[in-house]
Amino acid sequence: MALPMYETFNSHPKNIGELLSANERAKIVVPTFQRGYSWEKKHVEAFWKDVLAFQNESTFKDGPTKYFLGPIVILPQSKDQIALLDGQQRLATATILLCVMRDIARGLQIQAAADFARDIQRELIEKEGVGYALEMGEMDKVYFVETVQADPPTSKAPTLRSHANIRKAQEFLIDALRKQLASLTPVEALKGLKQLRQVLRSDLVMACIPVTSERDAFRIFETLNDRGLRLSVPDLLLNFLMRVADEQSRPQVRE
Repeated sequence: MALPMYETFNSHPKNIGELLSANERAKIVVPTFQRGYSWEKKHVEAFWKDVLAFQNESTFKDGPTKYFLGPIVILPQSKDQIALLDGQQRLATATILLCVMRDIARGLQIQAAADFARDIQRELIEKEGVGYALEMGEMDKVYFVETVQADPPTSKAPTLRSHANIRKAQEFLIDALRKQLASLTPVEALKGLKQLRQVLRSDLVMACIPVTSERDAFRIFETLNDRGLRLSVPDLLLNFLMRVADEQSRPQVRE
């Protein structure tokens, strides 16, 4: 008798650094059946407030040492690529924040901050041999690279709703982080950025659920929702059609 699906999967903790840094050789790729970046300002603001609250509470003697970001689902595909089946919004938002930190550090006009920006790019945004640590889905990949991950990023008008969401998330985090550092000297601001990098890299933990087949992947995608944002009927319909379509037909399904 087949085991219930919840009994066939085991989760283990992974932090953002383990997924995006060279600790994990493979790049994280958002597959074609996933929706685009869909977090709105309220979701990004909640993420930012959660990070700041944890950072503040962790300084207390009996404060928390880790912050749980929720589950992610991955499908290892090769030594160089892991499909991200659930968790796109969180990892993309963390990547946007890391890129914002990189750009703000460059603006501090001190060598130590320039070195910090270089290290973020090399260690958490790019991976040697595979390109960018996070590769967005078909609709967002190019826009995300050009306006977020590239160093320096370019300014490009959004053409899709998901692009507009990426732009709004980036603008919110730029404004929020600048306000956080506004009263500090460049040296103090750099210290604050380093502390924030430590939180993002090591202290934000997710329950990582690996699967071994696309069939399991599609089933889990149907049951898991991103934080505060339920899947719409078109999202679920797209997922179903992608599941039953062959590889050659999927571009037509997406279109």
